[in-house]
Amino acid sequence: MPKSQRFLSKHTSQAPKDKEFRRAQERLVRLKLQYELLDQRIARVEEGIERPEGSIASLLMRREGLKHDMECQYRRLLAG
Repeated sequence: MPKSQRFLSKHTSQAPKDKEFRRAQERLVRLKLQYELLDQRIARVEEGIERPEGSIASLLMRREGLKHDMECQYRRLLAG
C-alpha cells in the first residue's frame, strides 16, 4: 500500500473516535455547568432569596439526576 493511502486510512479511522471524545467532553462540561447553576439556584431557594417554580424536592431530584449523568459521562470518557 502506498504511503499516502496508509496515512489516510490511519487518520480517517482515528477521526470518528476523536470526534466522539470531544463531544463527550463537551457534554460533560455542559452537565457540570447545569449542575453548578442548579446548585446555586437551590441555595438561593433554601436561603429564601428565590421562590421555586415547583417544589424544592423536584430541584434536588433534578440535581441528583445531573450528578448521575456527569458520573456516567466521566466513566465513558475514561473507558473511551
